[in-house]
Parts: sequence; structure tokens; C-alpha cells
Amino acid sequence: MSSTFLYKLLKHSKWAFAVVILYTVIYFVCLYKKMDMAMFPYNNMYSNIQTNELTCYYLKINDQRIAYSHFMYWKKDFLEQSVTKYADYISQNKNNYLNNYIDEKIKNKQQNSNIKKALTPNVVDFKTWASWYVSYAGMKVQPNDHFELVKYKIGIENGKVAFLDSNVLCSTKTQNHE
Repeated sequence: MSSTFLYKLLKHSKWAFAVVILYTVIYFVCLYKKMDMAMFPYNNMYSNIQTNELTCYYLKINDQRIAYSHFMYWKKDFLEQSVTKYADYISQNKNNYLNNYIDEKIKNKQQNSNIKKALTPNVVDFKTWASWYVSYAGMKVQPNDHFELVKYKIGIENGKVAFLDSNVLCSTKTQNHE
């Protein structure tokens, strides 16, 4: 027993031992309550099945793709993830994953409604989101601008990249403000 990690930790620091035990108890309670993402939000990070196909998204304004690769890594990553997550949101009929989780866990309709109202974002229409995205990318939104959210697939085989497919998920025009 004297060679176990927890025993050595207890002898070294009772405070650290208490933190480890408390963390473990909280983690098991979260697992029991099916809240496994609470402690390790990236625990599913590498469990995706690898394929030779890659799905990507981009936003076009007036038939020009919005470039974001020249930004610093944090802004580039934010713009890239924003378009991907909004495309997922559109493909799920503007249903947030948290709505599904709350529906599964809370059966009382009044509680369900109150929790959704407090925790989930409002439905965001494409025009509003696209205008925000364009302005965040440093461009100006003009009257009668045309936005398109495009999904495309590329394939990678034998070190060569091939364009496989693309389709427009949604498109809109801004209103002329006169």
C-alpha cells in the first residue's frame, strides 16, 4: 500500500490528496448524471473515423469567397470555426444541440421551456449572421450584397487532392436601405 500514488500523495500533501479525491468524486457524479463532458470537454477529440474525404465550408459575398487565412491564428481559427458551426446549425434546421440535450434530460414542459429560454441562444437568421461574419472579417456590408454559405468536399488519395462536390446551403441578399 505504501507504494501507491494516492498513499504517497497523502504523505506528501494532504491538501493535494483532498483535491484529487474531490475531483474524482465530482467526476464520477458527473458521469453518473450523464454529464461526462463537464470535466473533459475534449475527451472525444480523437475518436473520429479517418476518411479520405474532408468537408469544408466558406461564406461568399457577391460571388467572392471571404478570405481569412491572412489573419492571426486566433482570428483565422475563430472565423473558420464560426462558419463550420453555423453550417452545422443550418443543417440541423437551426436546432442547437443543447435543445436536444435539455429535451432528453428534462421532461417537465414548464421547466424545459424555462431552462431553454435561459441557456440556449435565440435563433439567428442567415442574413444577420452573414452580416456579422463579413464585418468581423474586416469587410463592409453594402446594400444589395449577396451572401452564400457553401459546403464543399475534397478527397485526398495517394497524396493528391481532388475537388469532389459543392452545394449552397443558403443564400440571401441584404435589403436596400433608402
